[in-house]
Amino acid sequence: LWVAEDHDGKIVGYVLAKMDEDTITTKDPPHGHITSLSVLRSHRKRGIATALMRRSQMEMENVMGAHYVSLHVRRSNRAAFRLYSQ
Repeated sequence: LWVAEDHDGKIVGYVLAKMDEDTITTKDPPHGHITSLSVLRSHRKRGIATALMRRSQMEMENVMGAHYVSLHVRRSNRAAFRLYSQ
């Protein structure tokens, strides 16, 4: 779990990520999964979600040896598609 705070210490965003446990039984390379990502509407369009995503990916790669990170997005979530296509 990584959080983003404003200058007053209030949490304005978070990303929850985990390593996929199926790699033990499937022989797939170790990989992570983004479980949840959210930023308050008042703090969007400031790069917070991108920074949270990049940090979680970096940590899963460097600490846990993840080869890649996956996530699931609803088709109706246009903002997420824009973020994840960067």
